[in-house]
Amino acid sequence: MKQLTFRRIVKTSQKDMDIVRDVINDYTHFLFAHKSSFNDFRVISDKNNIQIFYYETKIINWFPISPIIKFIAIKKIYPEKNYFTQVYINIKNKKITYFKCYAIKDYKGIKIVNDFMIPVSNFTYFFRKIVIKLINKKMDVMWQEDKEMLNHRNKENEKNSLQCFAPTFNLEEIKENNFSKIMEDNFDPEFIVDLEKSI
Repeated sequence: MKQLTFRRIVKTSQKDMDIVRDVINDYTHFLFAHKSSFNDFRVISDKNNIQIFYYETKIINWFPISPIIKFIAIKKIYPEKNYFTQVYINIKNKKITYFKCYAIKDYKGIKIVNDFMIPVSNFTYFFRKIVIKLINKKMDVMWQEDKEMLNHRNKENEKNSLQCFAPTFNLEEIKENNFSKIMEDNFDPEFIVDLEKSI
């Protein structure tokens, strides 16, 4: 098994780290701002700066038709250090991808750095230069969408304003809010299989 190691750096003229941090850590805009990239996105859990997601992502997000890859991902946010780490497990082949995203401020503005370590077959690794160009193209589509949001929020000095998006599917919240009401209060089994009676 080979690993593709890939670093992507984008520069912004943004000076406010709070806005940049808010955008890179937020997931509520994925299905709306990044609809070209995600076929589906669901939150399994979100608490104490640890988030668990289910992704369906398009491999070729700049083309109308694309193969889909399905992932489960665990993300840990370090807000005081302006970065997060994430691991993805491909549901089909069980391969694990590692990802780190961090923001660095200097006198010109803020840079956003994405570090990837992606497992690939020997065949894919042989064509790694082409594969990296395709990954970079996919990431650039998402960056243009994020950059538009960053520029707007910078212009309006908007912080913590991502609540305009519709609520994201959150399995943990569904369990916490609905389990007792739906399951325990209304459960009336149509069929009962009692194995004790057959002994």
